[in-house]
Amino acid sequence: MTDEADLTWMLARLRPTPLGHFTSPVRLVNPAAERPPRTCIRCRGWPNPGFDRYAQAASQDPRWHCHQLDSGHLPYRTSPHQLAAMLLQPAASSDDS
Repeated sequence: MTDEADLTWMLARLRPTPLGHFTSPVRLVNPAAERPPRTCIRCRGWPNPGFDRYAQAASQDPRWHCHQLDSGHLPYRTSPHQLAAMLLQPAASSDDS
């Protein structure tokens, strides 16, 4: 992020990241949780081997819609229109409608 106004906005809101989502497995007990579309967006402007592994795994699973975005780790600030289009794409092509 290079825009001074964006940086000021972001720094005032930064909080520690809880790491439980990386260390605790998710257990789905409701079968309906398997139905919604899944989207993986790998922001290429944020080099991270861990995120690369997650994106690779998602790309090999047909339940996932995978995209790459030329953005840093905060695409909702730096690339909001591209991010929204990627997130809305599965809903627009859903077979449930």
